[in-house]
Amino acid sequence: ASWVSPPQAAVARALAGESGAEEALTDACRGLLALASIHTPDDFECTVSLGSSGESVSGSGVLAALLGECLKVGGLRSEAEGTWAEESIGLLLEAWVALLQPSQVVRSCWSG
Repeated sequence: ASWVSPPQAAVARALAGESGAEEALTDACRGLLALASIHTPDDFECTVSLGSSGESVSGSGVLAALLGECLKVGGLRSEAEGTWAEESIGLLLEAWVALLQPSQVVRSCWSG
């Protein structure tokens, strides 16, 4: 998971146009979306060790940090349309929706 650790550095590399950094970041966001699509919110609270720093973080922590960093660099501005930042934000938001949706389905099944 070194391609997103720490999230600030991963976004900074993409912003600086480092070779392959934009693609690595959007691929990481696609991967997080895929994981969110098949896991429960509780699964995303498990902590994992990121990179050589040994820092432990939860899946939801990674989602939140990456989303925050992409927003900080202006990923929602009109001039970001069609860029890695806009694509990453879209993927990360979809991941949040995928994580939250199963909880809503379970609640609606039990409430009816």
